[in-house]
Amino acid sequence: MARLFKPIEPDPELDALLKKVKDLPPMTPAQKRLQRISFAYGNLPEESNRTKEDVARIHDETYGVSTKDG
Repeated sequence: MARLFKPIEPDPELDALLKKVKDLPPMTPAQKRLQRISFAYGNLPEESNRTKEDVARIHDETYGVSTKDG
């Protein structure tokens, strides 16, 4: 079977960053909420008149707000 991708050379800097990320503690519910809001807001069309606060309100109405931090 033919390879779809050509092999790449190892990158020690990238490997170090990946290890650092792997060793991070899991995100808290509050961090996950902010990440979801940021992702949704960042993927809105440029001509959208929604604000980040609108996205946060819609998120919280749909999924609720987590008061747990861990």
